[in-house]
Amino acid sequence: MECLDINKKQKKIALFSVFDVFNYGSMLQSYALQRVLFNKGYYAPIINYNKKEIISQVLRIFNKNLLEAKINSIFRELYKYVDRDFYLFDVSRKKTFSRFVHDYLSLSERISTRERLLEYVSECDFALVGSDQVWNPISLGKDYYTLNIVPEYIPKISYASSFGVSSISGEAAIKTSSFLKRFDFISVREKQGIDIVSNLTNKTAKQVLDPTFLLEKNEWLDLVGEQPLISGNYIFCYYLGNRRIERIFAENLKKKTNCKIVNIPHSDGINSYDFNFGDYIVPNLGPLQFLNLIYHAQYICTDSFHCSAFSIIFHKSLFPFYRFDPQSIKKSTNGRIESLLDTLKIERRLVTSKENLDYLLKDTLDYDIIQSEINILRKESMNFLYSSLL
Repeated sequence: MECLDINKKQKKIALFSVFDVFNYGSMLQSYALQRVLFNKGYYAPIINYNKKEIISQVLRIFNKNLLEAKINSIFRELYKYVDRDFYLFDVSRKKTFSRFVHDYLSLSERISTRERLLEYVSECDFALVGSDQVWNPISLGKDYYTLNIVPEYIPKISYASSFGVSSISGEAAIKTSSFLKRFDFISVREKQGIDIVSNLTNKTAKQVLDPTFLLEKNEWLDLVGEQPLISGNYIFCYYLGNRRIERIFAENLKKKTNCKIVNIPHSDGINSYDFNFGDYIVPNLGPLQFLNLIYHAQYICTDSFHCSAFSIIFHKSLFPFYRFDPQSIKKSTNGRIESLLDTLKIERRLVTSKENLDYLLKDTLDYDIIQSEINILRKESMNFLYSSLL
């Protein structure tokens, strides 16, 4: 989408948001946050900054946590050279994401240096970062979403920023404490984030909704399209993790309901469980098609935060899972799902074993109550965002 022309009365926001990754949730939350800012009359193009500077990336290779977190992505890239079909699907998928960025996001000029980034930010009235896992400790090496480059005189705001983990220690804690202390307004997406901010800075952070919840259901339906991509009744499976329990549950649900399984495979790296899993395997879809599959599904099985979020927005029958084995201390990003379900008072919905199927099919979600809670939280979240931009 073309960058809007700014008039003299418009406040200009330096928007640090995730748009340059091939991830459905990241792309759609950026769209939502920018949309609510535009709707209020702010000039807020997403900063189009090339963060992949060679020196920074080389240094980050030696970050053990980062290497461990990205190992699946590395295998995914290598696998493209083994399986030509997978390679073609991947190319097609990236083109679809690029079209979404072009058609639905407003970006700043292309910025390639820290010097030009500083110049750009210095011309803005506010600096805003959010949402998604912008403050995950493994990404601190980029020193981008920290807003450290923003001058002191410019108000710094975070909206629904996520640490992606339940606690931070060591050198990461020192760095996180340092940049958080420079913020004027801090809001976080998960409850665990409130504790992290308090422990590291003595500041009080506010928990707010993910940007995807700031738009009304009908606003998202404008993007979905009336025609379903897959005809007939189906179970939509979107798994980032590699736990077999999730696939077994979906297969049992298929037997109970006689619905087909639609699966987006290898979403966060090559996963052996995804080979030949599903009646329809659709690896090359963009954000709009992702929304279409959720909206038109009878059931959703997922360990993804944003797939769960959109399932709730569209009032679907949702079966959410932990992404990682809950007994694994290292894999603490499970807190994202826990916090979402707890915030909306539907934590009982979390699938912890295959034996839960019969109970969960009978225990339907009361979306009248859930939507009422979302409406209250949306108002509070919007009030935080807009009041911080006065």
